[in-house]
Amino acid sequence: MNILYASIGLLDGRTEKFKQQTVTKDVEAFIRKLMEYTLESRKTGLYRFKDVQDVKAAGIERLAGNVLAPEGEAARSEIAGALKAAADALIAAEAESGKRIAAMGRKIPTGNLAAAVVRDSKQGLCVIFAKVDHTDWFDGESLTVRPGFSCEDRDIWKTAVIRMREEDGLHVGDVSVYMDRPAAYWTGGFLGLEKVRSDKYNTGTSLLKMQKLLARRLSGVELFVRWSMLLRKMKTVSEMNYPDFINELFGDAGEDRDLIKLREELLALPEKAGFDTQFHVVPECLPRAAVSQIFEINDYMKLTMSEGDYDPHALIEAREEGGERFLVIRCTNPKTFEDFKGKKHG
Repeated sequence: MNILYASIGLLDGRTEKFKQQTVTKDVEAFIRKLMEYTLESRKTGLYRFKDVQDVKAAGIERLAGNVLAPEGEAARSEIAGALKAAADALIAAEAESGKRIAAMGRKIPTGNLAAAVVRDSKQGLCVIFAKVDHTDWFDGESLTVRPGFSCEDRDIWKTAVIRMREEDGLHVGDVSVYMDRPAAYWTGGFLGLEKVRSDKYNTGTSLLKMQKLLARRLSGVELFVRWSMLLRKMKTVSEMNYPDFINELFGDAGEDRDLIKLREELLALPEKAGFDTQFHVVPECLPRAAVSQIFEINDYMKLTMSEGDYDPHALIEAREEGGERFLVIRCTNPKTFEDFKGKKHG
């Protein structure tokens, strides 16, 4: 791995200042360790930028671009500006998060922001950010670098290895993020990232959340009809576009206020329940057996309805005659019809 640029600075949330320090050989060794540790840790997750055109992504692209540019005063100034903007964003994110956790008697510890631009034989061009323990690195008052700081894993708090795409310019790609403990300020407020979810996760989670919502809003035959329709449709889809899927599923809502409300609730599920709106449907995550439901008719009979492309209301009619209730079922099986057509018994 070739380190093209490395920097480290103290984050001071009290004064909202960021003081960069001269990078030593020890720091370069630690940058290499950060890269390896982030890519190998079980706590590392894959993320992506929510908006590749926002100021956070643009700042990272500017940083990498100026590191690759011919060395000069302009490039150095741009690099310093990009790092200052990143540090300011992190300090602001920490301050906002700190307000929320202060009531619980907790606070966000002060640390160092390490930044580097590296070129790796496997990962390609990467920008690295890390928040790390600074107590072994700097003197508390003079902020001078202590000789031979520790590289223990416990000193690594948060990291982000941002892969850069170099075709048609320089653009941010996916991001490997390590966190010693979950921290929304690091992935969200600081970097503007969202977690990349697998197709298996998206398929299973979307199916479960839709099922639970339908069960809360519908019951009986209506629940069975909508759920079986949803499953049949999902089994025919390879590329899921969730909004289109739901709108087509409830294309018959018309002016039915309850169905319109249910459709709106389903459309809001991805953000609330945490799954993507576009993904590849994984067939293994769908029920293999056809869905069926049993309805009690009386003390002696049960009606089993199976999954299929039909409208139960077109096949079964509910009537009340003489104070009694009857289900009139359209029968297309000749043998069954003849069996029940026989003489009455009793």
